Amino acid sequence: TIYSLGKIEAVDIDQIILQEGEPGKDFYIIIDGAFSIIQGNHKLIRLGTGDFFGELPILEDNLSTVTIKAKTKGRMMVIPRAVFLQMAEKTSIGKRLRKLHQMRPALLQCGWVKELPLQIIDRFAEKVSRRIFKSGEIITHEGEKGDEIFYLERGRASVSMIVNGQAEKIRSLDQNQFFGEIAVLGDGIRTATVIAEEETSLLILRRLDFERLKREYPILFYAMGVIAEERIIPR
Repeated sequence: TIYSLGKIEAVDIDQIILQEGEPGKDFYIIIDGAFSIIQGNHKLIRLGTGDFFGELPILEDNLSTVTIKAKTKGRMMVIPRAVFLQMAEKTSIGKRLRKLHQMRPALLQCGWVKELPLQIIDRFAEKVSRRIFKSGEIITHEGEKGDEIFYLERGRASVSMIVNGQAEKIRSLDQNQFFGEIAVLGDGIRTATVIAEEETSLLILRRLDFERLKREYPILFYAMGVIAEERIIPR
C-alpha cells in the first residue's frame, strides 16, 4: 500500500512543511492535525485528516506555489520524491492528481464550494470535465432532457425562457456560477435556454456522477437544492 512507501513524522504548531518558492522534496498525507495553505499573505484553505499536498512541484518539476503551515500538532505520512515519482509512473495517480490541479482552482473561486472540506472539493474536481462553447452557441435548450450540471469557469451566458410564446431573456450568468441543476434535481427537463454570449469555458458534472457524489456527501445535494430554490422564477 501507499503507506508502506513512506514514514510517519510528527509536526509542531506553526511548523512550515512546504515553503512557497522552494522545490518540492516529498509527498505528504495528513494523518491528523490541521494545516493551512498560504499563498503570499493570504490563507487559501485549511487541510485536515486524509488531505494531501506536495505533489504538484514534484509532478511538474517546479517550485512550490504555496506554503503549508501546521496550525496544530499533528502527524503526516511522508513519501520521498523518488518513490512518489515511481508510483505516479506505474499507476494512474499522476494523471488523477494533474486533473485535480487543473479543476480545483476554478472550483475554489465559488464561494460555497471553497467552504467545503478539501476532500469533497477534490472528489468534485475528479468528476468534472471541461468544455468550451463559442459565442452564440446553445448550451441548454428549454424543454429538452438535461443530464448535466454546469459551472461557468470563464465567460458569460444569457438565460431565456418562453413567456407568452416568445423567448425572453431573464438573466445573465457570469463567472463562478452554477446552472443546470434544476433539471438534474427534478424531472430532467430543462427549464430555460442558455446561450454563450462570448467564448465560455464550463466545467460539467454528469447526473450519474452527481448521484454518486450525493450519496457520498449529502451536503452537495443540499447546496444544489438551495441554488435551485433561489433560481426558480414564478411564471
